[in-house]
Amino acid sequence: MDHKLVDRTIENGVLGSWLWHTYLKKHMLSMIAAVVFMAIQGSLLGVLSYQIGPMFDEVFLTKDHAALLQLAVFVFGIFVVRGLTGFVHRMITTNVGERMWQAMRNDLMHQVLRLDYLFFLANSPGELMERINNDTSTVKNLWGGLVASGARDSIAILSLLVVAVTIDWKWTVVTFVAAPLLVMPVFILQRITRHWTKIQRASASRISVRMNEIFHGILSIKAFGLEELQKSHLSTLVISYRRATMRVTGGAAAVPALVDLLAGVGFFGMLILAGGEVIAGTKSIGQFMSFFTAVILLFDPIRRIGGLLTSWQIFRVSLSRIYIITEQAPSIVRRSARLDSELAPGAK
Repeated sequence: MDHKLVDRTIENGVLGSWLWHTYLKKHMLSMIAAVVFMAIQGSLLGVLSYQIGPMFDEVFLTKDHAALLQLAVFVFGIFVVRGLTGFVHRMITTNVGERMWQAMRNDLMHQVLRLDYLFFLANSPGELMERINNDTSTVKNLWGGLVASGARDSIAILSLLVVAVTIDWKWTVVTFVAAPLLVMPVFILQRITRHWTKIQRASASRISVRMNEIFHGILSIKAFGLEELQKSHLSTLVISYRRATMRVTGGAAAVPALVDLLAGVGFFGMLILAGGEVIAGTKSIGQFMSFFTAVILLFDPIRRIGGLLTSWQIFRVSLSRIYIITEQAPSIVRRSARLDSELAPGAK
């Protein structure tokens, strides 16, 4: 039996089911409460953009000071509610993430301690420390962004799209006509990011292993004058880690950049079409400003969602490295356990 930890890609369904049943299900009520607050925060962007139209058509053009005061109070209330709901759901998701991280680290330590010496001969302490400390920390750090930003921004996108379609569906189609062109590049970037994330995490493990070996063998290194050799080996590993990190960062940054390119194309088409209709008098300035505001607010959560797609690949790699440890089983059964089995009632 091979006791060496070998990284491999775990199916999303397997990882999701394991994460949910082992660590998240117990926090279901907290997560539901967080989603409710996220829904309120995200949907208020749609309400805000929708109020831009009446502000121009019914307040500014009519010069109604009383209506202006009411609108100002209403907008102020929107931002107050957004701030409060954002604070609450962030605290809830952080609490769940911290508890998940604590339980995950404890479970991994318990799992590792129950394994036999053959496992520790095949896997260095540096490798195990990297997975237990850094991979669990990566999962914890990405958890809040994936859940909080993902849920909040998805709801914001939906509410803003409803506003945009309500004002004029043709303007909406023209604005997002180039969106399908992003599918293939994003898919390719996700695969690239996942590939380089594996290399990055493996490089980090090798750095931890090398440092562990250096510190444990420091007397021999000093005695034989091997300082420069060890420094050279460690420097090579650090360079490999840096290169992998730059490629992971590049993959993560490329998706928002593509969204900005899409935004430029969409705004160009929208301004030509919508601006022409406003000039012709078929649409009001308020309708144009409300649509324009909705689209401006829309591209920011789309950009963040695009970034989360690559963040998920990083999250998935670290989660897979953690899950692989949980699959390990001791190959040596304690003698007392065998004796208990042999002496059990009914044993032959």
